[in-house]
Amino acid sequence: DREAPLPPPLTPGAGEIDGPLLELHDVHAHYGDNEVLEGINLRLDPGEHLCIAGPNGCGKSTLLALIAGDNPRALLQQIRLFGKLRGSGESVWEIKRLFGIVSNQLHLSYPKRSRVFDVVASGYFDTLGLYETCGPLQAQGVRAWLGGLGLADRTEARFDTLSFGEQRLVLIARAMVKSPRILILDEPCSGLDEANRRRVLRLIDRIGHESATQLLFVSHEAEEMPSCITRRLEFRRDARGRFRLETLA
Repeated sequence: DREAPLPPPLTPGAGEIDGPLLELHDVHAHYGDNEVLEGINLRLDPGEHLCIAGPNGCGKSTLLALIAGDNPRALLQQIRLFGKLRGSGESVWEIKRLFGIVSNQLHLSYPKRSRVFDVVASGYFDTLGLYETCGPLQAQGVRAWLGGLGLADRTEARFDTLSFGEQRLVLIARAMVKSPRILILDEPCSGLDEANRRRVLRLIDRIGHESATQLLFVSHEAEEMPSCITRRLEFRRDARGRFRLETLA
């Protein structure tokens, strides 16, 4: 079947950023005596789509939490988001507006009895559940995304009546409905069968190729990397047995 085009953003973009969208220099994260991240350097330039790979337990989720504003350990470190140093007066909500996030944890946590329309619409407000009223343009954006995914007839259905793969697509629409500058995909194919895995990867590739949103794709499966990825990094153990983030050719 021919796929519908991705919905255009409802509002103009934030304009070009002079320099990298993300920049981390010598970033560390400790939990008690356990050093989860050590000496992490990471940069996302305009037009790039990054894949970060590595085994479970290497610190991928901690790194994402530092980037997306969910971890107070980001303060007082050299982490610049969209040209601004973290901890320079911005709020967590100001940061969240620029990110879309999809993760297995979000999927498991989202209220299953929610209406599909409400799941996507909650992306405008970064909430688990819809507690505010959408304006006409926002509602138009929700329906455009569901139509583009072939789910227009499920708008009024309950989230838990969709297949697991359809639910994951709806959560990607939730992340994209606000046209974020960066879409973080934390193990987006986790729990999917082969058919739905291909369906999700195809949508991610379309976002990477057809939208202005840049991707930060995290996975421990090398074969899950979308074709739109421009640079791949991987957590590997050094001589001391600690994980280091290395750029792969």
